[in-house]
Amino acid sequence: MKKLLWIWLICLSGAHAQNIDIKSDRDAVIYLGEELSNIRGMLEIYAQIAGGVTYKMPKERLSLSLSRLDELLEKVESRYSNSPTIKETIKSTRGYWAPVKEVLEGAVASSIKRENMVAETLFVHNNIRKTIKGISAMKADVIAHSKIPHVKEINALLEIGASARRVSSHYMMKMIKVEDPTIKKHYENGIKIYKDSLQLLRNSKAVTQNNISSILDYFGKSLFYFEQIWNMQRFTPSLVVKKSNQVFEKSIMLIGRMK
Repeated sequence: MKKLLWIWLICLSGAHAQNIDIKSDRDAVIYLGEELSNIRGMLEIYAQIAGGVTYKMPKERLSLSLSRLDELLEKVESRYSNSPTIKETIKSTRGYWAPVKEVLEGAVASSIKRENMVAETLFVHNNIRKTIKGISAMKADVIAHSKIPHVKEINALLEIGASARRVSSHYMMKMIKVEDPTIKKHYENGIKIYKDSLQLLRNSKAVTQNNISSILDYFGKSLFYFEQIWNMQRFTPSLVVKKSNQVFEKSIMLIGRMK
């Protein structure tokens, strides 16, 4: 029973339940892309806790997500130990990640008063953004120096999953009234990346060959939903989180078909 609960929590937090095992450049790109969803999920969950939202055991999900990034950086560092660029990026990423991890651990341990968490969300947001830039840079470096079949389509699916999390996390920040003037801009950027990635997939012959066009229709309907939530007056965190989870899960499922 405990194992089933653990797997369920991992799926909700935006990462796969299995241990990270990087055997190829393709694996590295997928794990790094998944982490872009996972870390945005941490921002989403932190904002939920700050807003008093208890949907789907947020503290437990956040705790599991925290250890995931540390493991990924270790595995990437080991595989690409001969890459000065990746080694330097990992070093700077760890520097951005360490202080925000401490704050997130405080949220899990309930050592931060909820009324102070909203103010801390701005700090969490800024440092998570810097961490995301490091992860994105590593993913781009691996893509640039490898020949992965259908890598454009794989990356587009990863970006759709990550963008769904981005939209959801910034929606949460807006609704708990975080004083950050960049929130709407980042939400809009998430919508644009999602839209551009979906268009790339719709134009791809590989999509037709792998019979995934019907799920692209689902992504399109989800995009319409994400475009509407910014102007909604009613706070519906459970619905938004559920939708972003579903988009992430389907994007990862489709990557498995891209051979």
